[in-house]
Amino acid sequence: MSDRRDEPQHEPAASGGLDGPLVGSVLAATPGGPAGTSLTTIAEDSPTYAAARKRYARERRMKRLKFSWYLLRRNPLTITGLIIVLGLVLVALLAPLIAPHDPVKLDMLNSLQPPSSKHWLGTDEVGRDILSRIIHGAGISLRVGILAVLSITVLGVPIGLVAGTFGGWVDTLIMRVADIFLAFPQLVLALAIATALGGGMQNVIIALAIAGWPWYARLVRGLVLSVRQEAFIEAARVSGSSWRRVMLRHVMPNSMGPVIVQASMDMGYTILLAASLGFLGIGVKVPTPEWGLMINAGRPYFMDQWWVAGFPGIAILVSVLGFNMLGDGLRDLVDPRSRG
Repeated sequence: MSDRRDEPQHEPAASGGLDGPLVGSVLAATPGGPAGTSLTTIAEDSPTYAAARKRYARERRMKRLKFSWYLLRRNPLTITGLIIVLGLVLVALLAPLIAPHDPVKLDMLNSLQPPSSKHWLGTDEVGRDILSRIIHGAGISLRVGILAVLSITVLGVPIGLVAGTFGGWVDTLIMRVADIFLAFPQLVLALAIATALGGGMQNVIIALAIAGWPWYARLVRGLVLSVRQEAFIEAARVSGSSWRRVMLRHVMPNSMGPVIVQASMDMGYTILLAASLGFLGIGVKVPTPEWGLMINAGRPYFMDQWWVAGFPGIAILVSVLGFNMLGDGLRDLVDPRSRG
């Protein structure tokens, strides 16, 4: 009994049997007892009982948050990844305020200048400040990454949910279509789709979504197949719940943890894919300060003016590394087996 003093409980009243008024056991402030509290039995529909339930739910949420923060901060790599991601977001949001120069303004007299006090990371082939272009490029890379991963998730999760829930010929048909997409490397497929659509940021996002949905569909299908065997799913079906209610209320919430982890790790990979498409000339167009496009522009000068392509490459490396390290930490939160 002492282990459950914080948890509101209720049971039929001693008098009246099952037809009697329900009561609850809550911690109520009384003059006696330690810290001025004692276990008091009150009616379930009273305001005190409702307040106690809300307090207990709030305390449970706080405990979960504290435990989640403990799991994150005990891993220095996870904290490093979190700092990198938060820094990237801040740079993207504050780009117009912190960029020292106009990212698209030409200055041919100062072209290919090495890093200096005026241009901390040097200038490119037409005199544009590389630091300013990297700062503004952070927003473009984040926008493409977030929208692409969100589109992949919105497209792939429902498809995998339907395949895993209904099974049979529906599952077979969806998985065979997914196998066709998976037969091509994701970069090659995204390159072909983006080229057919005509390039540009919007078409790059569409291409990445079409090329990436089978991975999420297969992931969610596998999760659903494992969750379907649980007793609470059978109980929901026996109680008369429709398949739609079972999917939305039971199957999906118990399958979203690994999806969130995968999405966080795919953010870095998506940024890398978008930069690759920009490097190949399929992404955003000149003079947009996009990291892949900047590397392509600095490629002819790499041996002598390494900073033109080198610093945008470092920005991509740090961003991808940050999202990957953060994803590893999130995996520890949702998968107890991965905790050391």
